[in-house]
Amino acid sequence: MAHFAQAKVLNRSFHQNPPPPEAFWDDCEMCAADYQHDVANSWVYPSLHRDEPVFLVGFPRSGTTLLDTFLRSLARKSYYEEVRGHKPKGLVIDRLPMNLVYAGEILRVFPRAKFILALRDPADAVLSCFMQSVRLNPPMATLDTPTDAAKTYAFSMGIWQKTVKALAPAVVTTRYEDLSVNPEETLRTILCFLGIEWEGAMLDHQRTA
Repeated sequence: MAHFAQAKVLNRSFHQNPPPPEAFWDDCEMCAADYQHDVANSWVYPSLHRDEPVFLVGFPRSGTTLLDTFLRSLARKSYYEEVRGHKPKGLVIDRLPMNLVYAGEILRVFPRAKFILALRDPADAVLSCFMQSVRLNPPMATLDTPTDAAKTYAFSMGIWQKTVKALAPAVVTTRYEDLSVNPEETLRTILCFLGIEWEGAMLDHQRTA
């Protein structure tokens, strides 16, 4: 553990003015406050879009990258690639895991957006985050110690639960452990949720990694 802690200190020294953990935690508290005061209940408007993006979210190190490699065989573009092209079409999947915290804001823009929530045993996810060297954007800057990472996990999941209770988004939940052991069953559940036919080529995720 000591070696990982030293690596975290070294990683932070490579970044110019890295944000403190409190920056993201304060943001989380502001998001949570919207639900405490019922502000979020007025956020969802009728959608003017026929096709809206799918958001792949979850705490870091919970299997979002692995799941994304499976889904790439669907030959879809990323959300930002579609936006830059100004002509969104077909299935668009956005993979920014910590959008978990901002699902309420996403639903303001895309009321019919669907979410794929990737879960993993919390202890495994938190420890794995601590053991990684990552670029220090505000969420990632909270992972320098197991204690801070656990606090971020609690904040993130707490806000997600408030979002689900208040806004009832369309969501399918997957578990990293299930995806690793039985990927076909997990992927079939996701495709059924998305209204897409099964493609056996999806199991060859190493081809798209």
